[in-house]
Amino acid sequence: MFDGIKILDLSVSATALLQHERLTFPLPIDESTGAVLNHVRRSTDNGLTFCLLPTHADPNQYRVELSGSIHRYGRDGIHNADDFTLPDLLAALNQLVTTYPINPFTSRLNNVEFGVNVVLPFPVARVLKNLVSYKNRPFVKDVCSETPYYQCQTQRYVVKLYDKGHQYRNLDPKPDANLLRVEVKVIKMEYLTRQSIHLNSLDDLLTVSNYGALGALLVQTFTEILFNDPTISLATLTPKDREVCLNGRNPLFWSIPDDLTGREYERHRKGLQRLEKRYKMLQYRHSNGADWQSQTAALIGQTWERLIRSDNDLLTKINQHRAAWRTLQNEPENCPKLTGEPEPNNSEE
Repeated sequence: MFDGIKILDLSVSATALLQHERLTFPLPIDESTGAVLNHVRRSTDNGLTFCLLPTHADPNQYRVELSGSIHRYGRDGIHNADDFTLPDLLAALNQLVTTYPINPFTSRLNNVEFGVNVVLPFPVARVLKNLVSYKNRPFVKDVCSETPYYQCQTQRYVVKLYDKGHQYRNLDPKPDANLLRVEVKVIKMEYLTRQSIHLNSLDDLLTVSNYGALGALLVQTFTEILFNDPTISLATLTPKDREVCLNGRNPLFWSIPDDLTGREYERHRKGLQRLEKRYKMLQYRHSNGADWQSQTAALIGQTWERLIRSDNDLLTKINQHRAAWRTLQNEPENCPKLTGEPEPNNSEE
């Protein structure tokens, strides 16, 4: 479900945070002169980081940023390798909002990650080692990570795939050995708005009407990834088909040069679209194994549906928590219900 979040202007009292017993905001000091080396102050709590940034008008006044994993926060900062369900999300947000306290209705989300930890009936390496590209962009492997980790970045979001079981193999109990993390990190919230998904503020993480579209978007994103099929025997292909297959396995082949004019760009893009259809048709006709991409996509959808499952009792509890949060903030009750349809978003990104 949801994991990483980032809020650049958290609606909370910086003074209250500085005095809070769960947080410590040290200032780096030059030991020889006593001068403050950096006025930016940070403190962490179970996977979430509060950052106090001095304002230009008054260095003693702060803007508060919040970033980190809401999933890990809900697991006492230990890990985010298990299922994070809707009741888990509600509990984590309630703990966060009431502990500090934060106004979730005016804390605007700037980044958000959503995805699933999906258990596969085959090794995760089958997926990761055969990644080719996504929307004409190659996947990049994080060579600094001990965990097999790949990502593909676009202008508005990042597609991430990595071996979650490997990442937390030392946990007790251990996660499933074939545990794949499939995730989309939204870096420009306009991307979701264009998909008619309204995730504007922290409390919108509990807007149930968003969940169906988010799950469909996650499955669609994975389906649009271009994979290599190593089971295809090149010897059985015609020379032209063999060339298409060999080119298709090369991530750089699908990249579009940056120096093309408008017409050249469109011509090149359409040519790659035709070749992609042919490449996928070759995989469909000549594969000697199971269609594990479709199988994985189906498992992603099933896992998402399990995580967001709700009933009337849970929806009632969500609305009760939201009402309690408004009472904490002294906000009026005549606002959209948490489980209802979101109000139209007229703001510009």
